[in-house]
Amino acid sequence: MRPEWQMQEDSFPFKLGHSLTPQSIARINAKLEAIVVQSDNDLEQFIQLIDQRAREIEAYIETLSGAMLKQFAENEAPIQTKILEFATVLQASIKNDWGNLVKGKNAVKKYR
Repeated sequence: MRPEWQMQEDSFPFKLGHSLTPQSIARINAKLEAIVVQSDNDLEQFIQLIDQRAREIEAYIETLSGAMLKQFAENEAPIQTKILEFATVLQASIKNDWGNLVKGKNAVKKYR
């Protein structure tokens, strides 16, 4: 299901990368963006990529120090917030779909 706040077909609602994004994370970002622009989001793949992205960020942060670490964290924080917002909208959408499924099941059960 396409989240309500996604406005245009084939456009990502926010930028996942920034000037300090390493290639390993940029590749994951591209896969995430591809999932988000699909009309039927693949929740399982989305979760796997989010987990993979988190591991890559943790590993990358271990290689940074001082000003570079601080700048990366400052650039990454708003992206993490946007990913969380998207996941929350996706979760609400799934709950809504689930509710409709249950309603349909109950309607059919009523006439059995």
